[in-house]
Amino acid sequence: AIQVSSALKEHPEIKLRMGVHTGPVYRVSDINDSRNVAGGGINIAQRIMDCGQAGHILVSKAVADVLSQLRNWASLLHEVGEIEVKHRARIHIFNLYDADVGNAESPKGRRTKAPRNGESYRRKAATVRPDSGQLVSKTDASKSNPNAVPSVMPTSGQKTNRIWLLATAAILMFTIAAVSPTSRNKIFSFALSQPEISPAVPPLPNGRYLAVLPFAVKGDLRIVGSIAEGLDEALATKLFTLPDLNVASTEATRKVDITRPLLTIAGRLGVNLIVKGIVEGTATGILITVNLDEVPSNKTLLKEQFRGAVTDVLSLEDKIFIRISKALNVEQFVAERQQVPSRPTENNEAYELYLQGRAAFLGPKDIKNLRAAIGFYIGALKKDSHFALAGARLADAQLAMYQETRDRQWIRDSMETALRAQTLNEKLPEVHIALGTIYGETGQSEQAIVQFKRALQLSPKSDEGYRRLGNLYLATGNKDQGIRALQNAVIIFPEYWINYNELGDAYLQLGEMDRALESYDRVIQLDPDNYLGYMNKGNVYFQKANYPEAITQYQRALQLQSYADVYSNLGVAYFFLARYAEAVRVGEKAVALHPKNELYVGNLAAAYFWAGDKKRATETYDKAIALANNDLEVNPKDANTLGDLAVYSAKNGDTQRALYYMKMARSISPSDPILLSEEAEIRVLANQPKQALESLQVAIKNGYPIEQANLEPEFNALRSDSRFEKLIQQKTAEKK
Repeated sequence: AIQVSSALKEHPEIKLRMGVHTGPVYRVSDINDSRNVAGGGINIAQRIMDCGQAGHILVSKAVADVLSQLRNWASLLHEVGEIEVKHRARIHIFNLYDADVGNAESPKGRRTKAPRNGESYRRKAATVRPDSGQLVSKTDASKSNPNAVPSVMPTSGQKTNRIWLLATAAILMFTIAAVSPTSRNKIFSFALSQPEISPAVPPLPNGRYLAVLPFAVKGDLRIVGSIAEGLDEALATKLFTLPDLNVASTEATRKVDITRPLLTIAGRLGVNLIVKGIVEGTATGILITVNLDEVPSNKTLLKEQFRGAVTDVLSLEDKIFIRISKALNVEQFVAERQQVPSRPTENNEAYELYLQGRAAFLGPKDIKNLRAAIGFYIGALKKDSHFALAGARLADAQLAMYQETRDRQWIRDSMETALRAQTLNEKLPEVHIALGTIYGETGQSEQAIVQFKRALQLSPKSDEGYRRLGNLYLATGNKDQGIRALQNAVIIFPEYWINYNELGDAYLQLGEMDRALESYDRVIQLDPDNYLGYMNKGNVYFQKANYPEAITQYQRALQLQSYADVYSNLGVAYFFLARYAEAVRVGEKAVALHPKNELYVGNLAAAYFWAGDKKRATETYDKAIALANNDLEVNPKDANTLGDLAVYSAKNGDTQRALYYMKMARSISPSDPILLSEEAEIRVLANQPKQALESLQVAIKNGYPIEQANLEPEFNALRSDSRFEKLIQQKTAEKK
């Protein structure tokens, strides 16, 4: 890459960008029996390359970790952070440049939002909150390895000759910057990935659990790319209808690193059956190769090719579904019904536009892609005005556009579109999921619960549906129903780590520490390379005020993934040990990764203040106030954000406004121990020690840790008050 970049200085008319990664590569034969190469290593390198512009040499974290150990290379590496790429995957990249080679400008790829797997603590917080109305699974975005890209497997009937090509260099992908790549071309060299520990796969006698992985693409992406994007989702939806079969959600499969061995993938998803394949463009149409593997026995139950025209996608999906059903020995069930599950539309042109919309929507979440997705969905609805699934997906895209732009017109459009889709097909689960998500985004939790319950009536084997419903129940104070819903998710997919992580989050929120630790230990057992198990164990120890052990767990999590939520939580733990400089250092990393999260920004402001940098603290609190107000424009009933806003306002000297916001927050959640402790802080800043002690006493009674109260620096003004000392001593004695 360095040599190529140097040579191109003499050819400024050539605009070149490069992506470098190390990973598995296979030599395969294509449909015409021509020799080619494919594999996860190439796919990830291409994703990295796509993040850059002319002149960039972008490398993956895997490559950077090696180069950083070499003196002559370390100075060329400049961390960019995580960027969202295809399939909502996140890749941690570095920009390689110096004065002579590369491009020093920051890549314009979209930095990702913080994962939703267990929210970071507020600076004082000691409980994990459900995401404020964001009806995505709290373990969605991060719960898995971010490099979720399709792998390419040899097709049936070909000479496979699958061998490892070994060399000392990494995979290098490059393209002319002004040209959109439409096919997978040449690479230079390859490297072998290291072996890994595979999570446990559920035994077949325990039940059949199946995942449909994203299909890989060979050939012209413009012809078959959108077909591949939608095929896994369409097949999973049809397979959901089969008896005695539990199917992993598409949301889950698209967040696992499918470049890893099947045994590892199956363990990560908690499945024992995997459908995978390739969509290939040919001179006469498309060729879809489908494999069904029984992972525990290492058997291939189905390996078959399906040919057709691009306009035959709906028919091909039906044929693939019937063949998979036969391989699973449930073809009798399909025959008795005398038909395969109904198609979302009978209009091939509408379906093609819909698939193009899904391809755009599932790409990097930027305004350009979202506008493209919205345009395709609208086009599909023009071709078939009764296409309810396209309406539900259009509502999803409009909601995502709101989340990107914060333009409230988009959320109004989203609600209108979802309601219209409901009139088209009230029995479509996706319609109710879209409506429930919108209601949750706007703080209408009861309406959201109604929609998710209806979705579960229509799709009762959806563990994702139970997770969402459980978190909504918890957010509205229905603790028993919330726990039951999350336990149902575990029953449906007992080997899927996300279900245990969600259950652990609930127990932590309810103060049941031992059960929370049991759940998180199960997460680590099922998926030992997942950072969330360690981060959430750190959250439990934080709740117990065992900050040194919390720090140990957070540091273990960071060894696996450098995510904003872990950095922020680590900063809070440092804060309570009065290690303010370290709190600032990691807090800045959290904000750099996710600058629009009011919680991370507020935590950093507190660290600046107690580290002695009052000016930066004031400026940062101003930013946190603006971010919190922005969030409240959409969900004015978010008690957590109202409480945060109250604290930020008090820190910047406006205690009257702070007390007003706190009154609003407590009217929504009157018994919340964190809000009560924050109210006590505000009372201290307002020079109301008596009322502060009263609020603190109730906070401790409701579960606020005594140790945390004793370490909170904002309560220093109370320490000389005998009532404070008596309160701490009394509660400490009661605890013993």
